Amino acid sequence: MVLFALLALMLAAVFSYLIGSIRPDLDRYRESDRSLDLAHAAMIDQETGLRGFLLMHDPAFLELAKRVHDCLGRALSTFVVDAAKIKAADLRIQR
Repeated sequence: MVLFALLALMLAAVFSYLIGSIRPDLDRYRESDRSLDLAHAAMIDQETGLRGFLLMHDPAFLELAKRVHDCLGRALSTFVVDAAKIKAADLRIQR
C-alpha cells in the first residue's frame, strides 16, 4: 500500500513538472495563432478594398488597401518573431 502511495506521489510530481514546463509554450503558440488570424483578416480586408476599387474606380477603396497593407506587415512580422521563439524553444527542449 505504501509503495502504491509513493508511486502515485511520484506520478503527480512528474505530471506537475510537465504541465509547468509546457504551459509557456502553449502561450507562445496562442500568440502566434493570434498573429496569423490578424494577418488573415487583413488580407481579406485588402482584397475587399482592391475589389471595390476595381469595380467602382473610387480611390477611397485604395486607401483601405494601403492601411491594411501596414497592418498586414506588422502582423506577419510579429508571427515571424513568434515562430523564431517557438523554434528556439523546441530546439532547447530537444537537447
